[in-house]
Amino acid sequence: GIFCYNDIYARDFYRAVQNLGLSIPGDYSVVSTDNTVVASTLEPSLTSIAHPKTEVGKAAANAMISIISGKTQWPYKHIFKPSIKERHSCRKLA
Repeated sequence: GIFCYNDIYARDFYRAVQNLGLSIPGDYSVVSTDNTVVASTLEPSLTSIAHPKTEVGKAAANAMISIISGKTQWPYKHIFKPSIKERHSCRKLA
């Protein structure tokens, strides 16, 4: 299996696999991060870990305000709960 940095790199990997005459998910299972529109338009559709862009933006803004006001010290750390959009790029193992 292959884990790609983001959906764009996964798309490039799909192309390389197809050029070699191999298949997804037959020869390679693929998972990515971002869950952009690219993930749903690939064939087969790409399993991707969702990147909570809105939540990250809000947390970053709140952290900056809190750090500037002295309520929070740098470095700031926040962990986001991951979610995965399962599609068809991974084959099931027996």
